[in-house]
Amino acid sequence: MARDRRAGTAARAGADNDRRRHLGARRPRARREQAAADDAGEALARFLALYEAAPVTFSRPYPGVKQTLAALRADGRGLAVCTNKPQRLTMAVLRGLDLDSFFAAVVGGDALAVKKPDPAHLLAASRALGATADDSVMIGDNEHDVAAAKAAGIPVILVRYGYHRVPLDGLPADIRIDAFSELPDAIARLEGGAATLA
Repeated sequence: MARDRRAGTAARAGADNDRRRHLGARRPRARREQAAADDAGEALARFLALYEAAPVTFSRPYPGVKQTLAALRADGRGLAVCTNKPQRLTMAVLRGLDLDSFFAAVVGGDALAVKKPDPAHLLAASRALGATADDSVMIGDNEHDVAAAKAAGIPVILVRYGYHRVPLDGLPADIRIDAFSELPDAIARLEGGAATLA
C-alpha cells in the first residue's frame, strides 16, 4: 500500500511538473508573440512616417487621371476618395500628386471603425458628398472595391490595372475599363442603362 501511495504521489508530481512546463512554455511564447506584435507596430509606424515624409517619390498618377478628373468636375460631378490607406497619408499623397483639389471628400481607412470591403466605408464617402447609393458610382481596381460597392448597392466601374490580389475577370463589376480616360463614357453608359457585366 505504501508503494501504491508513493507511485500515486510520484504520478501527481509528474503531472504537476508537466503542467508547469506546459504553462511555462506558453508564457515565453506569449511574450515572443507580443514582442513580434510590438516590433511590427514599430515597423509600421516607421514605414508610415517615412512614407508620409516623401509620399510621392515613387508614385505617379496613371495616364489621363488629371485630365479626366478635371473633366468630371467641369461636368458638375462630386468626387470622393474612399481608401483603406490611412487618412493623413492619403492626403499627403493627393497633395503631393496635385490631385487633392479635385476631391470634395476623402475617407481614409482610419477615418471610421470599418474599412472596405465593409459597405459603410463607401457609403460614408457618398454621404460626405451629399449623395446616396442611388446617386453614386464606385471606380475601383480590386476585390475590396467591388465587394464594398456591391454590398452598398452602388454600381462599380473596375479599372483593369492597379493593386489587386485576385484575378479581375472573376469580379462582378458593372463595367470594366482599360484607361482612366474611358471613365466619363463608362459613367454615361451606367446612367443611360447601357451597362452590362463586361
